[in-house]
Amino acid sequence: MPTTSSPLPDQPTTEGTTLDHTGDNSPTSRLKEFEEKKTVRRSLLIIGFSVVLFLLFLVFGLPFFFGVFVNLVGSGLEEEVVVSPQSPSISVPFEATNSASVQVVGYAQSGAEVSLRRASSTLGRVVASEDGSFSQLISLQEGSNTVTAVAIHNGLESVASTPLTILLDTKPPALEVNEPSDNASFTSRAEQELIISGSTDQEASVTINGRYTPVASDGTFTLTQQLVEGENTLTVVARDDVGNETTRELSVSFSL
Repeated sequence: MPTTSSPLPDQPTTEGTTLDHTGDNSPTSRLKEFEEKKTVRRSLLIIGFSVVLFLLFLVFGLPFFFGVFVNLVGSGLEEEVVVSPQSPSISVPFEATNSASVQVVGYAQSGAEVSLRRASSTLGRVVASEDGSFSQLISLQEGSNTVTAVAIHNGLESVASTPLTILLDTKPPALEVNEPSDNASFTSRAEQELIISGSTDQEASVTINGRYTPVASDGTFTLTQQLVEGENTLTVVARDDVGNETTRELSVSFSL
């Protein structure tokens, strides 16, 4: 038996129809677009702020830090070039004396304080003049005195100078007159040529009534003195190298 087809209901068709998503105006799309714009603005602000900070650093920060660096380096260089003052030089007019004080002269760095020392004792302080010269009176002790000088400048002390040795000798030389004896009398022509003899220190010199008398290596001396009629005074003086003296006076008489 033949079948009869029933007409189907109308179906929707997509033919000739195109979906357009570009014009999507949903709330989600608008929110996404807003966030993207916000992110771009934030990025631009950060970049701009960074540029401003960089420019400020170039204009103000870089010179500041450079100045600090220069100061630090300069301070280090200044510390490196600060050196101890030059060692002074000193001299004295003589190396032996019978005076308890002596004038020390010398040269040091201009304006430096000079300290004169004997071992650990300070004998005197003086400031060097503009040309570096100085002079200071110091006291000596009996015997040998080894004196040095140091210059002090900016809190730094120089190496000690070449030492000077100064001898203080206040002891007079020994002196003995062996012949004649004091108050001796002579009555013959042969005795008119009087022989005077004695002894002293080996380094001493002797004069008798102002006449120089040689001293032998053993310290003895002999001199002939012509007597005059009556009383004769004999002045015998022994003198050492630094000026210490010992004197003996004798009186003898001569008559024919």
